Amino acid sequence: MKKKIYAEKLNTPTVQSHRSFRRFIRKMFASLLKRQNCESQNNFQATVLEKLQDIGDSIEIMAREMARQSKRGE
Repeated sequence: MKKKIYAEKLNTPTVQSHRSFRRFIRKMFASLLKRQNCESQNNFQATVLEKLQDIGDSIEIMAREMARQSKRGE
């Protein structure tokens, strides 16, 4: 009687590396930022800073509300 040999399966699946894709995206963004003129870059930075400030304000409002609810025991 022949003995069957089975290949053991690894428990950890291997994940394909996307390093080249990430490098490509990074280069695209770098070239995009280089091509923008100074005025549009300043407008872009102002818009980003404004949105970050809005996010910060929202987080602060949520933190205050959570503190109020915890004091009430809800």
